[in-house]
Amino acid sequence: MNNILTTSNNCSFGYESANIGSTLSNISSFGFQSLRDTLISGGCSFGYQSAYQNQTGNHISVFGYQSAGQNITGDGITSFGYLSCNSGITNNYNTGFGDEVLNGGSTTTITSQYKFTNIASGSNGQTLPQSVINVNNTAGFPTSGFILVTTSAGRELVTYTGTTATSFTGCAGGTGTMSTNGAVDTRAFANGTILTLPYMTSQVVIGMYVAHSNFAAGTIITEQLSGTPNLSGTYRINNSQSYISTDLNLKINAVTAKTTSATCVLTNVLTINNAPTGSFVPGMYINTVGVSGLYIVKQLTGSSGGVGTYRLSDSTYNFTGVEIQGVLIAEKNTGVGYNTLKINQGTDNSADGNLSLSLNTTGSYNSAKGSESLKSNTTGSHNTASGFKAGFNNTTGNENVIYGSLADTNGTVSGAVAIGSESYVDVENGMAMGKGSTTNSVANSLALGLNSSPNDTSHALAISMNSSSVLPGSLGCTINSGSYQLPLYSSLFNSTATSGGTTNLSVSSGQTQFFTGTSSQTVILPDVGTLSLGFNFKIVNRSTGTLTIQAFGGVATTISISTLTWGYLTYYSSSGNSQASWSYESGGSVV
Repeated sequence: MNNILTTSNNCSFGYESANIGSTLSNISSFGFQSLRDTLISGGCSFGYQSAYQNQTGNHISVFGYQSAGQNITGDGITSFGYLSCNSGITNNYNTGFGDEVLNGGSTTTITSQYKFTNIASGSNGQTLPQSVINVNNTAGFPTSGFILVTTSAGRELVTYTGTTATSFTGCAGGTGTMSTNGAVDTRAFANGTILTLPYMTSQVVIGMYVAHSNFAAGTIITEQLSGTPNLSGTYRINNSQSYISTDLNLKINAVTAKTTSATCVLTNVLTINNAPTGSFVPGMYINTVGVSGLYIVKQLTGSSGGVGTYRLSDSTYNFTGVEIQGVLIAEKNTGVGYNTLKINQGTDNSADGNLSLSLNTTGSYNSAKGSESLKSNTTGSHNTASGFKAGFNNTTGNENVIYGSLADTNGTVSGAVAIGSESYVDVENGMAMGKGSTTNSVANSLALGLNSSPNDTSHALAISMNSSSVLPGSLGCTINSGSYQLPLYSSLFNSTATSGGTTNLSVSSGQTQFFTGTSSQTVILPDVGTLSLGFNFKIVNRSTGTLTIQAFGGVATTISISTLTWGYLTYYSSSGNSQASWSYESGGSVV
């Protein structure tokens, strides 16, 4: 069915089955390039390039290396494969599983450098190692580094520390006897699982794969063994190889950072001493000689991505003041839904839902579930969000927990907890729990309940609850299945200077009332209709006059408090606004 046009209800098997077809529908195709370059609808395709470069096709299920890769205007596609649903050109409402669904950034390619000369007569017959190796010329070679010297023992790796016009000086290493005109060069070569790169001018990144037809597919660099950190030297590779190359290409899709001085002394804390090029971020592997599999978990202190301290995944490494490279590889990510993790460069992210984490760049260890959840996140890490547009505005914030439809933060805060539909946190380490709850820009605040919001920094705890539990002077609560009343006052203390006038108390007056001055004063108690039984005042008379106590409405009582004494007044009986409703206890000796 190769090169077919306008057909329906077919089933095809084979290398190019249904390849370069047009306007197909209800097709099932299995094969290397099945349904490639077709305009199909209702198809099911399995194969290396199945449905690759499909245009205007829709309702397609495809499985394969480039399945639906570079899809244009197709919709309703379910795709599994390296380039599945990759192009993003109006391929709406598709679900894709595969690297290009959640793979972003640009690919970095570096090439080993090749220089060549011959052994001169001055070194003829000499046996390595020699401190000086005479050659025809050293033009183009680095002033120090590595060379491969041909001897009777084969190609030998030699280090050198200097050059003259016709010699390498400070040489060390190698075996065998040299001969005039023997080759001296900087070709890259692999011997077993050791890859030697004698001359590199660009940074070698752990995780780079060897892009050469004579190397097994999937051959990657796993560790540097010797040499200049991240440049010329020997490296371990994951596949055993035997090959010599004048221009070996190494590639990676990664974000990198580098500093000339970093320290880690047998702890899981890395200290970046010198300002880096690029930014160190969570998920980055640390590359330097003798280090393998070590990565950053989170930043602890310092400027974001720069000088400071970082939590590491291991505490067994010991290095001080060395040059290191950080490498962030987009790996161990899962994306389900249209444009999930579309331009991702981070690691260990999980996105489930239309556009979730779609703008994520170097953020790592994020989990987003729900359409457009954590959509705007770029470099934030360790965030968890669930719900429609949950955490939508978060960009650089870290370690936030956001649950509920439209629950969110202001985008930059860290350590926030927002739980409940439309809950919102705009301060570091703030917490809002309940529909519409907010921290209201109050630092380190906690808002609990429907539409709860703290008033100010002096009242950072906000609780919205059943009003029947909030009584004058007490708060009803249930603890271990028991019912309790906690004291609850709008104010704990008030002070009044006597003036021969009247002070009217209310349910919102301070629980303790101080009176100062040189005059007497009349004190009128609150309307008992606004109080709950047990509500009380302590009235302290520090004035030189007498305090006359009246019930609400100016109803006279027999209670008076003389100078330098105090009294307790407790609402204990529902007898209306009269002295009968109040219990009075007095004391003296106010100092």
